[in-house]
Amino acid sequence: VKGGNTMRKSVGSFIVLNRRALLLFGVVLILTGFCIVALQSRAQSNTGNSTPDADPTPETPSVGCTFGPGWTLEAPMPAHVQSPAATSDGTYGYVMGGFDNSTFQPSGVLVRYDPITGLIVLKLPLTIPVSQASAVYAPITNKIYLFGGTDGSFGKTNITQIYDIATDFWSLGTNMPGPGANMFSGYYNGKIYLGGGDDGNQVQSTLLRFDPLTGIFTNLPPIPRATTGAGFGMTSSGQLIVVGGNDAIGTPSRAVQVYDVDPNTWVTKLSPPVAVDYAASVMIPRVVVRLGRQLLDEGTLMVIGGGNAANPFGAGRTTQIYDPAMNTWSSGPNLNVGRYAPAGFTVGGKVFVVGGFDGTTTVGTIESLTINCPSASATVSGRVVSPNGTGLRNATVSMTDSAGVVRTATTSSFGFFSFSSVAGGGTFVFRVQSRLYRYAPVTVTINDNVTLPDFVGLE
Repeated sequence: VKGGNTMRKSVGSFIVLNRRALLLFGVVLILTGFCIVALQSRAQSNTGNSTPDADPTPETPSVGCTFGPGWTLEAPMPAHVQSPAATSDGTYGYVMGGFDNSTFQPSGVLVRYDPITGLIVLKLPLTIPVSQASAVYAPITNKIYLFGGTDGSFGKTNITQIYDIATDFWSLGTNMPGPGANMFSGYYNGKIYLGGGDDGNQVQSTLLRFDPLTGIFTNLPPIPRATTGAGFGMTSSGQLIVVGGNDAIGTPSRAVQVYDVDPNTWVTKLSPPVAVDYAASVMIPRVVVRLGRQLLDEGTLMVIGGGNAANPFGAGRTTQIYDPAMNTWSSGPNLNVGRYAPAGFTVGGKVFVVGGFDGTTTVGTIESLTINCPSASATVSGRVVSPNGTGLRNATVSMTDSAGVVRTATTSSFGFFSFSSVAGGGTFVFRVQSRLYRYAPVTVTINDNVTLPDFVGLE
């Protein structure tokens, strides 16, 4: 009996062990199956057999922005000049320099133009009066950089003049590697790109990148076809568009050459209907749909006035519009005043064209064209912190649009705030009110969802 009991215990233990072994074996089989399926799926994704993943941010152009009804004459500038330089900081337009026909010398005048009131304010004159210079606003420093141009001795210069908007003060920066006038230029991702133009002897093909923080110029791949006095503009995605201009044999060109910052290459695009040189040019909004949301994007180039092949020094009235996303050209309304070598800027939902030669003399007239775009909504967020970086609660953040409409938000326990349903394409001033610290206001143009840099308190 004792031996039988021992045998039954042994048999029972063997059955229990076998059940445990079978259970463990089943788990191993299940896990192995999952691994095989995963490996097969991964192998398929690494071959051309499966459908590739969709673009994480698909973008399609959408019909939207219109212009007009036509160009409107505004109050004239105090100086009548051709070949001035112009740019905008998102709140005001700035027009500087140019050739003054009454003195037969370049002008040193700098004016600030308010697009809402039409008020023109004279600011500190240029350190060195020039015409045919290139002006670029750099938001990273809140300064305007004026490159090269033609000086009072009618020579081309390589100087860089820097205007500090906050202090109304001019200073000299790093000289360009060589002299240049009538260059194309643009700002993207903290850097300024400029090139082409002429050095007084020949048309140039140089392309430079300038770092506003270090003052260093870097040579980039030259433009394939040298040009001076071209229309130009930089898109929000880093494409520098160069249209027409005067080529090496002295005739207006229809070439459209586009420099892509990444991958650092040039490509040729569709030519415009009319060959022009020394025209005004500005970037204007286009409407895109990204992830189902309608947004505004600075991605369309407008080329206005200038000379043409039939009359290289004539005063053109045409408005030509290039959409790089669709690689198409369209026409806008004609100017009221024909203009050779005017300047242009975009601010406050309008395009402005100033100065130029009307076929008889230099002019100081200003014309504006309203841009009508559908509203695009975005979310703006940020954080308010103390001088030591700690989030500040219960601070009041205000957001003021160009029409003076104010919205407010209160910061959370960790200093965070946000504004939803913000109209895209608008320029807003953000201010922080706190009983403990002072904060500098910030001006931002909103085209998409954005997180503002931290507001850091000043003691």
